[in-house]
Amino acid sequence: FPDALTIAASYLKENPDTDVFYGQSVIIDDNFKFHGYHWAVEPPSDAILYGDPISQPSCFFRRSKYDEIGGLDIDLHYTMDWDLWVRFWRAGANFGYTDEVLSRVLWSEEAKTGGFGAARRRELRRIINQNPNLVRRLKSQVGFSLHHFLEYIFPASVSGRLRRARSDGRPGKNGITRSGAILGTGAMPVVNWGAEGVSKIVLSFDGDASKLDICAGDTNSTVNSPGDVMVELVNPLPPGQELIIKIYGRETSNPVYLKSIELKR
Repeated sequence: FPDALTIAASYLKENPDTDVFYGQSVIIDDNFKFHGYHWAVEPPSDAILYGDPISQPSCFFRRSKYDEIGGLDIDLHYTMDWDLWVRFWRAGANFGYTDEVLSRVLWSEEAKTGGFGAARRRELRRIINQNPNLVRRLKSQVGFSLHHFLEYIFPASVSGRLRRARSDGRPGKNGITRSGAILGTGAMPVVNWGAEGVSKIVLSFDGDASKLDICAGDTNSTVNSPGDVMVELVNPLPPGQELIIKIYGRETSNPVYLKSIELKR
C-alpha cells in the first residue's frame, strides 16, 4: 500500500526493541477485485507456531535479528516465510503489530499457495511436526487443508456458506467479519494500481444491498435496490492513491455480505 514503508520505518524507529513488525493485508483476485481483509492475520501470539497469522508482504524485520537466526531456509519453496516467523518466535524476537493495511495479496490458483501438492504438504508437515502437542498438530493439518478446499476446490456458493458458518462468530476488522458480513459500519481501503484515474466503483454483495448506505471519499450513495452497486465518484481516484470505502448497514434481520469491490475507469 502507498504508505506501507513509511508506517513500518516509523514504527521500528519509535520501537527500537521490536524485531518483527507486521500489519494487515487485503485480498485481490486475478481480475484485481478486492475481496476483503486477509482473514488469517492476527496480532502476535504463539499461534505463529501452529498456523501462519502473518501476511508475508505486510511483514518487516530487522536485519540484525534475521542474521542472528540464520536467515531464510533456501531449501524451502512454499513455507520459507512461515518457517522464518517460527524461528523468530522461538528465538525470543519481539513482535509488533498494526491493524493498518500494508499490502494486497493475490489469491489465485496460479499462486504457490494455491496448490496443495505433495511438496507443499511435506514442507507444512515439517513445521507442524515441531509442535510437541498432538492436538495442535492435528488442528494445523486440518486448518491448512480446509483453507485450500474453501478457497480453491469447493464452488463459491458452497465455500461461502461454510466460511460463514466457521467465521461469523469471530471478530473481523473495521466492521467487516471474516466472512464479509457488514456489522453496523464497515470500512475497506482500496488503491488504484492502474495508470489512469478511476471514476466508478462496483460493490458486489450477497444479501439485500438495499439496506446499505455507501460513502466513497466525497461521494455518498443510498442503495435502494438489491444486487451489485455502482458508485460514480465525484472526484476520480488518481493512480497510486488510496480510498476508504465506508458501508453503513441499516436495521435488518438478515446480514449483508461484501463479496468484492472493483475499480473501473
